[in-house]
Amino acid sequence: MIWGPKSDEIRELPPLPGDTVGFAGATNDKGQVVGTSGLCSNTTTNGLVIGPHAVLWERDGSPTDLGNLGGTTINLAAGINNRGEVVGGSQSKDGNVHAFLWTKGTGMQDLGLLGADLLTAPNWINTKAAPLPTAPAVVSG
Repeated sequence: MIWGPKSDEIRELPPLPGDTVGFAGATNDKGQVVGTSGLCSNTTTNGLVIGPHAVLWERDGSPTDLGNLGGTTINLAAGINNRGEVVGGSQSKDGNVHAFLWTKGTGMQDLGLLGADLLTAPNWINTKAAPLPTAPAVVSG
């Protein structure tokens, strides 16, 4: 839950349908919140809250499942900017946790691993960041 819009109000952030717990991780100036959702049995809270579903809660509290990169154990939305673009970490088919960027237009995009790191998860994104290209850039020399 989060405060607002009035100073004495609390707004509930329900977990995704079928889940029993949800954890908020970041918010933007528009009242959108991101985090993770799951069951008590498949969500960990040891320093970093990790669940099976990356979630975006809209200003009205409605949750959206952001998808995954092939794994169903670790999916965490960790940062959101004022354009509603979300970053976080998602377990991929190879078992490693890859960074992702999610937008309403493209869904979840795999940003890969950082070097040899097997767990890569950004936790913030600024509003001025340029969107990712839809195809790799070709550089000729």
